[in-house]
Amino acid sequence: MKVSRYNLYAPMSKGIVCFNTISQSFAVISNQVYGLLKDNNISAISFKVYDELVDCGFIIDSNVNEYQLLVDEYNDPSLDQIYYLTIMPSLDCNVRCWYCFEKHKRGSRLEERSKSAIFEFVKNILLDDNIKQINIELFGGEPLLYFDEDVYPLLSKIRDYVHSQSRYCNILIVTNGLCIKENMITKFKLINAYFQISIDGHREVYNKVKKLYGSNEDTYDKIIKIISDIANNGLNINLRINFDNRSLDKIEEIIQDLSNVDKKRLTIHLERIWQTISDENSNKSIRDVANTFLANGFKVTYMNFFRKSFSCKASRANEAIISYNGDVFKCSGRDFTNELKEGVLLDDGRIDWHEEKLSKRMSIVTFDNSMCKECKYLPLCWGPCNQKQLESYSSNLDNYCQLKYLEMSEEDYVLLRFNSALIKLKENA
Repeated sequence: MKVSRYNLYAPMSKGIVCFNTISQSFAVISNQVYGLLKDNNISAISFKVYDELVDCGFIIDSNVNEYQLLVDEYNDPSLDQIYYLTIMPSLDCNVRCWYCFEKHKRGSRLEERSKSAIFEFVKNILLDDNIKQINIELFGGEPLLYFDEDVYPLLSKIRDYVHSQSRYCNILIVTNGLCIKENMITKFKLINAYFQISIDGHREVYNKVKKLYGSNEDTYDKIIKIISDIANNGLNINLRINFDNRSLDKIEEIIQDLSNVDKKRLTIHLERIWQTISDENSNKSIRDVANTFLANGFKVTYMNFFRKSFSCKASRANEAIISYNGDVFKCSGRDFTNELKEGVLLDDGRIDWHEEKLSKRMSIVTFDNSMCKECKYLPLCWGPCNQKQLESYSSNLDNYCQLKYLEMSEEDYVLLRFNSALIKLKENA
């Protein structure tokens, strides 16, 4: 037997937290046991503790090649049982966030031809008996601009059809939330939607960033009420807080404003605005912000470190992003221009792919490099996404490594994961 290479450790007041990035298991061990694990002297560990560490994946069979297990996981055909379909009903938006990378197209909305072709596309997907589930994501632009008129009829039709074929259908809506009205919540519940909603700090900051196009309306109070209405109606929200070095000053006020929200339905995700970098003049550390949320009973995530089997959806064959006009893309982290288009949706629901572009993208194995092969975070990351690697003119991928942008120590990150898991465990008790 041997110690897993994917163990991370963090000291706490009573012992050491051990976190295994493959099994996602946590254990609180004594300083003595920690020393034995670090020295690979596992024969000296008591039988009871030893057995528990084996059960949780902290100690593994000597013959196991953990990296090869991950390679096999990446190539497992069962991953292709899920189809990832992103629908962009519009590239228009009701706000103009300064950090948005998209060129908006005013008045754009789902064309009748696109609605029909998207439904045919779903039917074609389900002709493959291997597909057991479709994960639909609404993206934009602001995808809820024409929800009642265009989006809900299409989603409900798709969901009913998927269920009629004895398959599963999950629906995620990535939205700023500001055009959600109370009468829409009933429809959200009917399609069992869940949400990613972004805020940008407390009232003063948020009202400047999320200013409704052509209006001076106070948007902060509006979004807090909308978040409360959605969560308190039993729907889950990933509340993404986009931050820079100044926007988290009043984190306690945000927490107070969320005090009436059902915390079981809410996860706080902290994400630095991509055009900014941390500096010594930041008013609050992201560690302190995360710990403040945790201390108030909120589950917290940070960075794109989640247990998964690939870097991003764009690396899978079973993924497509379909725009309102039938243009098809693979990456949602870049602008939706003709230059980056990778296919066109045909009337019969087939995609006419740009084969050269698609082949080049799909040939990239994101973790097949010395940096990732040695990294303990591989099961959470899987390396720089294929979009970044397509754009790279160098074989040196260090600049794309997420760990380079981690604004807390490894120990603090492990404790964040541990404390958030404890909150979730208590919620489910």
